[in-house]
Amino acid sequence: MATSAAVIKSCCSALMPWPLLALRRVGPDGHHPESRATGSLCKPISTEGADLGAIRGFLEAIASVMTERPDPFAALDRYFAAATIAHEYVADLHRELGALGGDSAHTRALLAESAAVVTDRMPAPTRELRQLRAEWETQNLLDPPRATRTLERAETRLIEAEPDLSLLRARQDEIVAEMLGLLEQAREN
Repeated sequence: MATSAAVIKSCCSALMPWPLLALRRVGPDGHHPESRATGSLCKPISTEGADLGAIRGFLEAIASVMTERPDPFAALDRYFAAATIAHEYVADLHRELGALGGDSAHTRALLAESAAVVTDRMPAPTRELRQLRAEWETQNLLDPPRATRTLERAETRLIEAEPDLSLLRARQDEIVAEMLGLLEQAREN
């Protein structure tokens, strides 16, 4: 428990300016002495100002790291986690630009394009791969030989999808660089 708590706390502090949960020490019965009446293992703390998309992306990234998945599915999780985190960063930059009076139709278009990468443009080429992941998870428990064949198909589909995924991530990186440049200009004015 201590190792998992330390990893989660370090991930929270490294990736987000606000932690999602304040993990507490637990007694031998698995409960914190003060929370036995509620059965709570951890105390939620304020996430005021936190965007739900950022929280979801962060939790999915943690789940991806904590679960053992075969390479094609882990790679897919990494692409989606990276795209989600990049978009949340673009959204934060846009908010800061807005606070400085530097947002415009162009910055809103950049924000919308970044969002489209996560919500529309990445899911389309990976739809079959995500379906194969769901099949593999069931087959891995019930029919391991069939799961092996499904995994081979998934590896092929990932190889086919990777050029598109890499281009989408590269475009998000370009958007981040442009937004950072616009933010620097707005700060100078």
